[in-house]
Amino acid sequence: MNRWMRTLGSWAGRDADPPDVLLQKATLMLVSLLTTLAGLAWSGMYLIQGQRWAAMVPLGYSVLVGLGMAILIPAGRYQLFLRSQLSLILGLPVLMQIVLGGLEASGGVMVWGFLCPLGAALFQERRRTRYWFSAYLCCLVVLVVMDPWLQEHAKPASDA
Repeated sequence: MNRWMRTLGSWAGRDADPPDVLLQKATLMLVSLLTTLAGLAWSGMYLIQGQRWAAMVPLGYSVLVGLGMAILIPAGRYQLFLRSQLSLILGLPVLMQIVLGGLEASGGVMVWGFLCPLGAALFQERRRTRYWFSAYLCCLVVLVVMDPWLQEHAKPASDA
């Protein structure tokens, strides 16, 4: 493990953690940092396009991830941090699809929600991974059912 990953692992880990657990924690920290930056960039792109409501979703995501890293990790609440990250990575595309007006208008952003069960498979045991996969499928089905209503009530991009 390189020095950068060791630093991230030591920030999120405990002295008793074996090397594979430290690597897992370091990976989650790195992913969290990168998605926070991506959320800020995504928010900025929507602001530039004049879509202030759409910009608020990834901005809120970035703020919540940052708060989780600043509060939960130093407090030694890694499992709570992990659950919050999985919830946020599932919730972000759901909210974006709703705010943007459905599947077509959002560009199928819900595909990104699959990172939630994928992340669960990387960071949790199989039983919990099934829960997150089921949650993803439920959200997907609800959004498909809601899609005609979302399209009908979508605001034009300049008003969003």
